[in-house]
Amino acid sequence: MYLLFIRICCILTIVFSLLSAQDIIYDEGLFNRNKSKDVRADVGKNIQAPARTTIVLDASGSAPSKGWLTYAWSFPPNMIFQDNYNFNKTDTAIPYELGNTGSGARVSLKQIITYNKYIELDLPDSPEGTKYTVVLKVEDHEGRNDKDTLMVTLTKPLEELKTETYALKVVDDSPDIVTSVEPILLEKEQPQITESKINENFISIQPVNRGELKPMEVEIISGIIYDEILELGLKDVMNPNRFIPDSIRINKLVERIRFESDTLINKKKNPTDTLITLDTLMFHELVDTVLYYNFDCKSDSCAAENALLEGVGQVLTWGINKYSELEVHFFNAFKHLNGEPSWVWTSSPVVLDPDASEKLHYPEALAVAENGTLLIAAANDQAVYELNINQQASTLTRNLVLGETLLHPSGIDIGPKGLIYISDRDNHRLFSKLGKEYVSLLTPETNKDGSIKQDQPLFPTKIRVGPGGDIYVLYEGNDSVVKLDKDYRVSLVLQPSVINGIRDIAVNSKDSLFVVSPSTNRVYRVINDSTVVPYAGMKKTDNMVKNNIKATDSFLGLPVAIDFDSADQLYIGDKKFGLVRKVDSEGMITTLFGMNNKVEGISALRVSKGPNPKIFITQPLEHQIQRIALERVFPWRTETKINSPKYIIGKNGVYGLDPDIRATVSNVLREKLELPEEKKTFRALLQERNRRISAYIRKHPILFALLLILINQGISASLDGGGPLDLPPNFPF
Repeated sequence: MYLLFIRICCILTIVFSLLSAQDIIYDEGLFNRNKSKDVRADVGKNIQAPARTTIVLDASGSAPSKGWLTYAWSFPPNMIFQDNYNFNKTDTAIPYELGNTGSGARVSLKQIITYNKYIELDLPDSPEGTKYTVVLKVEDHEGRNDKDTLMVTLTKPLEELKTETYALKVVDDSPDIVTSVEPILLEKEQPQITESKINENFISIQPVNRGELKPMEVEIISGIIYDEILELGLKDVMNPNRFIPDSIRINKLVERIRFESDTLINKKKNPTDTLITLDTLMFHELVDTVLYYNFDCKSDSCAAENALLEGVGQVLTWGINKYSELEVHFFNAFKHLNGEPSWVWTSSPVVLDPDASEKLHYPEALAVAENGTLLIAAANDQAVYELNINQQASTLTRNLVLGETLLHPSGIDIGPKGLIYISDRDNHRLFSKLGKEYVSLLTPETNKDGSIKQDQPLFPTKIRVGPGGDIYVLYEGNDSVVKLDKDYRVSLVLQPSVINGIRDIAVNSKDSLFVVSPSTNRVYRVINDSTVVPYAGMKKTDNMVKNNIKATDSFLGLPVAIDFDSADQLYIGDKKFGLVRKVDSEGMITTLFGMNNKVEGISALRVSKGPNPKIFITQPLEHQIQRIALERVFPWRTETKINSPKYIIGKNGVYGLDPDIRATVSNVLREKLELPEEKKTFRALLQERNRRISAYIRKHPILFALLLILINQGISASLDGGGPLDLPPNFPF
């Protein structure tokens, strides 16, 4: 992919430069010779080339460069033969008479008249040192003309160069025009010009996406990885903390392609008679190139390019990803740069640092902020938490709110200007929060004795903020939906019991309301306060999950949660089948995730906004939040992650990451490489045994305590003279 990109750039550069050159008005002052002439022939420099090779005759230096010119090339006998030349329809070939050529049946060409500035010719099989004089005559439409001459000299044939090392040297000094190429023998005293070699088995260690890590921390982590690779018995590894020059010289064989276009305007016949011809010239050139090492890579592709600059074929990268996890990747540099990754929906739990994991249990309601922050209502302590992208959780609200204890936060959403809306189900209220300020928005009417009046909606749960800032609230007490507009005026948008068992609501970009009912296994679009139409799911329960059909023809097992992305595609969480279904804007349904990896215990589902949406699902009984996203998958790469690296470094420094890094490096390398069999000393085996015993004791503290009691009793009995132990009597009692 990288080489293809370079080729395309070269082609475009040449094409644009040639097209631009055609627009330059000829200026006689730009040329040194024949300034007084309106027409000038320029055939370029003399050519030296092996026999039986192809040369390019270049008349592009002739003047005028724009307009009508004919190019008449004259050749000596037996230099160019008619059967070796490919004629264009506008070319005229004048042969020698057979009696004058002395070449048997083959016809030698005396002259070729063409409108092209370039012609490609095959040189004859003649002895080394043979010289041919070629004459170029150019003429414009008014009959003005000029001539120029060059000498073509045959050098040693290519067959004689097969056992010798040679390179191609551009004879012409012009960087834009290749007049000819000349083989240069590379004698022993000359430095050999060959392509830079890549050591396929060597490993380059590179940090990418260092995040907020300090330079010393980066060096220590790279050093730990380097040391672990050596401990595994691999010696072909570059020390990441060595001195690395910022620029590296390499020899690179480059295939070049040139497109040459000629435009002919024939003024003799018709001013509008225009002919355009296009020549394609291909050649290879060994280029001595200076490339620059990137010390601040953000991707594996950048690291792969760095590795190839070092002459290394294997790459191990590490860095802090966008989810604040430390990722380690191992791959082949060539495969990564030339391979095409696939896009796959993948699932991974949202990682919490150890402190947050101790707080956040039984997550239920969920909201996603534009910056990726999650707002989560936890049933464990009836609190709402804010979880940032650094895996840190802070308490947003809990306990007393506006004079009442928060009993059951069942719905959360974020409105304009960062306003957070929270429903308190068992207090039958809705309030907003901005900073430390709370505002009551919806509360039930009460009698004088404090009891709630009859015939009003109760138990508010799910909340959605529409595109215009209106707030939609689901009341599960009577399956109604209430709208609160920007001026806090209340209206009923879905009357009670039109649909029974509603568990979630969603609003698309057109401000249309949708509801989902697991009781009917359907998603409905609300037309007005008393009318709904099915949008997904069907009444017939055939228990078949069908894809790529109309959503209303596919069965939904137990749909409990819905949400829209920015493109108005609907996502449905199916609790029975553990699936995430998607309904596109055409109403077609597909299974997005879960066929081979069931999502257990779906509670709430919310989708982030933007071009690459992420789906977040709460799983209360699993004490986790699942993240489902469309990610690039690299089949040639092995990878693993270390959770909460910032938390570990903050608590114990980089030293706290040492064992995890070593285990991670070992895992990713063993998947791709055959590591030498590890030979452990007696001391190492003893240390490993002690570590296992210590780990077992930490996992079974009660058993260890009982063991200590028994040992203590045994020691006490021995000190008392070997008296009877305080043990149960022998059987039978």
